[in-house]
Amino acid sequence: MATKTQRHEANNVCNHSGLMVAIKNKEKRANLSGVTLIELCIVMVMTVVIGAVTLAVWNNINRHVINKRRKSLLHAETRYIANAIISQLRRSEAVLSWNPSGITYISPNSKDTVVYEYYDNVLYKNDRPVPIISQAAHISGFNITEIEEINIKKEINLLSIEITMDDDFSNSVTISSSVAVKFIDGMKDEEAFRGWNF
Repeated sequence: MATKTQRHEANNVCNHSGLMVAIKNKEKRANLSGVTLIELCIVMVMTVVIGAVTLAVWNNINRHVINKRRKSLLHAETRYIANAIISQLRRSEAVLSWNPSGITYISPNSKDTVVYEYYDNVLYKNDRPVPIISQAAHISGFNITEIEEINIKKEINLLSIEITMDDDFSNSVTISSSVAVKFIDGMKDEEAFRGWNF
């Protein structure tokens, strides 16, 4: 039977040889721990795909935000022009004449006449084009219609004014407002002032 010292020596030899095997295996693994060309190509392809998808999503969101901003600005400008006309008509003493594409009324500020006319795709105020802030926008429609006669007084009528603006980016906004207007001594039609140059 083996003595204690012999067993101890045998264990040391086994441990030592096991240690050598472990060291050799570790060296082999260290030599094999690099990145292969295929792994590198896979990572590069995945990076390019993720980058392309991110860029496409970003461009789509950016295009959507810009289009919403353009439409919002177009709506604000259309609303501003419509409110300016309606506000002046409400404060005016009387409307002198109107037709589907124009209206003549007494200015509330200067007691002079104001003429809005729409022709050749331009809205004119006293023979000058109505200024538009956005360079890519234009007024594509101006229409006045009589809604109904109000029975309070015969000289008061309810008119609907509709303004449509378009821009070069296929956006379109239509604003429609109603206003009660007073006519001078029942002069409601355009024949009352035909031949007058306002």
